[in-house]
Amino acid sequence: MQPVCPTCATVETTRAYNRTLDATSRYAFLSFRHDETTANQRSLAEVDRDLSALVSRIQAEPNSRTFIADNGRTGFGPPALHVITTQSNPQALQRAHADFIGAMVSGTGCPASAS
Repeated sequence: MQPVCPTCATVETTRAYNRTLDATSRYAFLSFRHDETTANQRSLAEVDRDLSALVSRIQAEPNSRTFIADNGRTGFGPPALHVITTQSNPQALQRAHADFIGAMVSGTGCPASAS
């Protein structure tokens, strides 16, 4: 068990704190691009902006990767994100997700500075 962060008030500060506990470990951020239920009345543009900023911060850290699945109506995502669409081919998404997790577990999918 990791010690609880005594000053963390947000997901971002908690994530940063957890990285200080074992900075050499591999980690990944997996998310859907847009979820209308959890978007909390935010536009897709706002969600994309914030998600892109978070992905950029994560990708700048050693041993980190991101996997973003696009479940939006358009089926398209910002080019800066590793986006797999659920609209066009759900089986491809399943394969890509399994491959991503397998590479993270084995260490083959996470070089020192990955995108």
